[in-house]
Amino acid sequence: MKQHINTYSYYYLPLLIGTILLTIGVKFIESYGIAIFLVLPIFIGALTTILLKKKRVDIYSLRNAVFSGFINVILISLTILLFAIEGLICIFMASPILLLFVFIGAAIAHTYVDKIKNTSAIIILFSTAILGLSFAEKDKTPSLSEVKATIIINAPIEKVWENVVVFPQLEEPTEILFKAGIAYPINATIDGEGVGAIRYCNFTTG
Repeated sequence: MKQHINTYSYYYLPLLIGTILLTIGVKFIESYGIAIFLVLPIFIGALTTILLKKKRVDIYSLRNAVFSGFINVILISLTILLFAIEGLICIFMASPILLLFVFIGAAIAHTYVDKIKNTSAIIILFSTAILGLSFAEKDKTPSLSEVKATIIINAPIEKVWENVVVFPQLEEPTEILFKAGIAYPINATIDGEGVGAIRYCNFTTG
């Protein structure tokens, strides 16, 4: 039984580690950037390739490594969809980017796999890099752009201002696209008063 589990560790180990890292990055750090869309899929592709060579040398090839990496990313996506961490539409839109970098990770690992002796070091290195980069991306202050627009509304300025600057919790939409995972606004808050104040429109994704 132990041998059977070890044989297929190129599936369950990347799946487990990838799901944990993605959950921490998206759910707790709330960072969508290079760490999630680039480094993580490269890591999944590379780790799958390394483990495939160690556990199943009989079927080891770049083609099988890439295919196994694709399966792992799909399983990770289904897992986070199952636990409502991300929506179906968002996963579908991101899939071409994820699969591309899985291929890149698998190709790099396939080239240098014979020189890799310590798989644990690779796991620790990538995991640390992904989490550290996620924190760095979250703390990075976004650039602000000024937008000016004019619209005439036939209503008292006090009433209009209340709904433009800060509006209350919005009702959850019923449309299928939003149910599938497309982000939508839930409320708005304002930081400061008068000229220079910043309004934040809060979406379901942050």
